[in-house]
Amino acid sequence: MKTFRTAEIAAMAGIHPNTVRFYEEQGLLPPVPRMDNGYRIFSETHLLQLRLIRRAFKAEILNSNLRDEAVAIVKTAAAGNPDDAVHKTTQYQAHIRGEIANAREAVRITGELLTGEHGSGKDTPPLGRREAAALIGVTMEVLRDWERNGLVSVLRKGNRRQYGTEETNRLLIISVLRNAGYSQMAIRRMLVQVTQGETDLLLALNTPEETEDIISVADRYITSLSGALEDTNGMLRILGSMKQKK
Repeated sequence: MKTFRTAEIAAMAGIHPNTVRFYEEQGLLPPVPRMDNGYRIFSETHLLQLRLIRRAFKAEILNSNLRDEAVAIVKTAAAGNPDDAVHKTTQYQAHIRGEIANAREAVRITGELLTGEHGSGKDTPPLGRREAAALIGVTMEVLRDWERNGLVSVLRKGNRRQYGTEETNRLLIISVLRNAGYSQMAIRRMLVQVTQGETDLLLALNTPEETEDIISVADRYITSLSGALEDTNGMLRILGSMKQKK
């Protein structure tokens, strides 16, 4: 059986030796035997596991449930159960597809809200912040945060903010997209581009502009999920190789 030292297997996996040690500490690798002098001895199974880790964590995912599923797949494989890991991976694929569907549905609803096709289309009496928050299903602090970040602008009447039909529809759009995983920056970008005549909402939500200095995964949410879904095919191939070595 071919064996490798830490530096060798790290180079083959395209990572730093300290990263290999970190993965071992986190329980992401099968048990690593040591020589009498304390040096770690890695096998081809460890190399496959490292490649699985790299593939599973390649795409940035903010959704904590999906992230936990990816970790569970890796740990199941590390425990020597590739069949169970395959099963978890197929479930993971289904959940990613569900998230993509939810994100696309949010865009569809947003389009209807922008064109007035969603809801009654009737004007609603002006609402205060408390009433608007209750209508949308968020806290007053969330509304303050959206206002501070330029997602919504609200007129005042005296000391009271007034959310009319246009503002409450905008709040609903923001809420739908936030719940689907889009960042505030992505939503603000889309809303600005809509006022400038952009009609491709999905493109606006998933294409950060060059002037955006800090870009997170939620600024290109569907793109990130699609990348994670593609990576699952590679994970299944690696798990297949693990099964052959058992």
